[in-house]
Amino acid sequence: MNSNHESVSELTLEYYINLGRQYYQGQNWEAAINNYLRALELQPDYFGTYYALGYSYFQDGQWEKAIANYLKATELKPDLIDCYQNLGYAYIKLGQGYQALEYYNQLLTFEGAILYPPHNYLREMLIQWQSINFSEISHNSDRKIIKIFQADPGLYSMLNRLSSGYQKQVFSRLQEQGIEVTEDQTEADIIISQYIVLLESFARQYKQQKKYLLYTEEPRFDLNFESKVNIDGVEINIMNIYTGDVFVNNYHLCIWRGNVFSQPLQFFTDDDFGRPKHRKIVALMSKNPVAGFTTLVREGKSIDLYNLRNQIALEGHQLGKVDIYGNGWEIGITIENSRDGDWTTRKFEILQDYHFNLCFENTIAPYYCTEKIWDAIIGGCLPIYYGGKDATIYQDFPRNSFLDYSDFEHPRELFQYIENMTFLEYKQRLNLCIETFNRVGEILRNHDFYIPQRADNLAEKIRSIVF
Repeated sequence: MNSNHESVSELTLEYYINLGRQYYQGQNWEAAINNYLRALELQPDYFGTYYALGYSYFQDGQWEKAIANYLKATELKPDLIDCYQNLGYAYIKLGQGYQALEYYNQLLTFEGAILYPPHNYLREMLIQWQSINFSEISHNSDRKIIKIFQADPGLYSMLNRLSSGYQKQVFSRLQEQGIEVTEDQTEADIIISQYIVLLESFARQYKQQKKYLLYTEEPRFDLNFESKVNIDGVEINIMNIYTGDVFVNNYHLCIWRGNVFSQPLQFFTDDDFGRPKHRKIVALMSKNPVAGFTTLVREGKSIDLYNLRNQIALEGHQLGKVDIYGNGWEIGITIENSRDGDWTTRKFEILQDYHFNLCFENTIAPYYCTEKIWDAIIGGCLPIYYGGKDATIYQDFPRNSFLDYSDFEHPRELFQYIENMTFLEYKQRLNLCIETFNRVGEILRNHDFYIPQRADNLAEKIRSIVF
């Protein structure tokens, strides 16, 4: 009798934990929390339930409860390394820097453990603050030079201070307009970061003494859709891909392939097509395992393409229509982890064996056009892209050039269209893409890849914030 009772209890415990996990993956934090709490009633000393509860409260912004459950989880199982990272972040959100630093440091005591962005930048900020006397800081509003302090290196953007590429030109352009970078945050007029949590922390510390600007070119580094947010009475200005003032056209990342855009591509002919006869699609993409990564909603409408792209690739793989390269997928799905080694060289080697390239962006936003569609064309593949009715991509590409998935209702409809496509249509579409590439290449060469214009736009934004 007792054995049966234990069996039922274990099944019920597993049921609630699995249900909580499903709700968590669907980002229904309240339902996830309720099911984990029921599991906790059945077994109050299981570290995994506290761990899951901590994550759910964390995602829901209930920082105190997240902390309480993370602490209980680490009490039961001290080597839950990511708990310490999230404890640091939660204490940061509560404005308790001393405790945050304590847990960030504790994480680093584990062998091989590292802090991932933005946590490493938050820890660096907290360490710097220990040597600053904030009561003695005064703001010089009379000087003509604007000094900016970067709270993080600005990776993946034109403000990447660690890059030796075109970003050097950006900083020189800013300096010509009286905007200089300082390593001393106390003398800065404006603090810039890609992460809102960093700027929130600086705003709590310096309040109105400084100005604040979030600048990022990454779609999920910041999900604010307004150009300003208010944190405890302090204004933080936003420049991201959704505010419409980061990119000015569809070619902002073509600078990455500047050597290829320096000369025109040859048009596609029947004679030089030596690829395999089958109409195969290649998808070069990672499957991000982090729950919650794929959901992106604006004004009640999904603007996420990451999950849709993965669904198309997976269904195509199951039908034998798509070959997938990338990490994070289940065993047996990918041909190789295409991100290893020299990724750019390997990417173009792979593209040479295919007719089509599934190359959606991660999200939908005006002029958010990365290297993906351009790389497909360089590699001799017809892009399968997501445009849409009013997409800015059509300011450069003619209709009936790339295959626009927004014209299809289901992946099978896309695959059937490709199956029925004549070689003549394929050639015409690909040549329209090549024609666009060559025209854009000439525009880019004549406008220095629009680096001066983008730097000037940023300088104007900084001046408008500071003065």
